[in-house]
Amino acid sequence: MADKESGPNGSLDLQRVLARITDFDEMVSFCEEIFTPRELKDLELRWKLLTELHRGTSQRSIASLYRISLCKITRGSKILKKKDSTARKILDEMYGRPASRRDKETSGPREAGSGGGADRKRRPRGR
Repeated sequence: MADKESGPNGSLDLQRVLARITDFDEMVSFCEEIFTPRELKDLELRWKLLTELHRGTSQRSIASLYRISLCKITRGSKILKKKDSTARKILDEMYGRPASRRDKETSGPREAGSGGGADRKRRPRGR
């Protein structure tokens, strides 16, 4: 895996350039200059699906809404589930933390016998 100084191909020049742009109009202009319309559309779709997942929209609903495969959506879901996800951090800052995650993070550990099913006896297989 690449370190922060160099990417998989030995350079993070593009990321450094993007990090330096602080003006919105300049960012739009730069992106329009270096990305094709199709590439921009793909990036915008990726961000839309991450936003939908962040809101709690089901993967099947997103697939139907944007007419994309569940594989693309699953990738986005994995990104948001990563412990130190930068995308999730940005979404939380922009739109707030979704209620479902807030509830999980503020509630304490579940007590034994609280309905989680972990204390039920399992039936032997093959019978």
